[in-house]
Amino acid sequence: MVTKVIETGALYFSYTVKDDSKAANSFEDIDRFYLVMVPDAVEPEKEKLVRELVVGQKCLPAIADDSAMSIERNWAFVDYITGNQADIPAKNSAGTARYRLTVHDDRSELAYVLEPPEQPDEMQRAFNIMPEASYIVKVKHPETINPYYAGAEQEPEYPEALEILFDEDWIDIVDERLLNYENAQIILIGT
Repeated sequence: MVTKVIETGALYFSYTVKDDSKAANSFEDIDRFYLVMVPDAVEPEKEKLVRELVVGQKCLPAIADDSAMSIERNWAFVDYITGNQADIPAKNSAGTARYRLTVHDDRSELAYVLEPPEQPDEMQRAFNIMPEASYIVKVKHPETINPYYAGAEQEPEYPEALEILFDEDWIDIVDERLLNYENAQIILIGT
């Protein structure tokens, strides 16, 4: 099995509450759950973009046990792209991790390891944030996205050089630039 590392970086879990004037006392108080991907320094000719993703159902999908392939899945979409992490509006923190985006022979995968404290607290458990996890991850063909279903405002506007990669409705993330467009939709499948 050949594995290619597409990207590594810091992964921030965050959330907003429905009423900004109060704290989240229960999961029902949560408005949105976010993943913020901050890639490690890259080659000088490549632009480093920070991505903020909104996660559907306000939690990560459950992870399958070793005996079966998971049917647990959840969508997310790229809500905001910036070249500077300081431009991301402040939210409530739910933890920090190191992530790695890879492509194996048969799939692309997003894996992370939670930074200390390694054991999830109550809020992290509500979001399904595990000490470490791995998800099959795919990006949706821009012409098949229903922006209103996903919560995005419109379809992503990929350049032709990336659009030609879409030969199916869902494709593996073989190039990190597929995540560098607002409204790009992905699916996370717990493995």
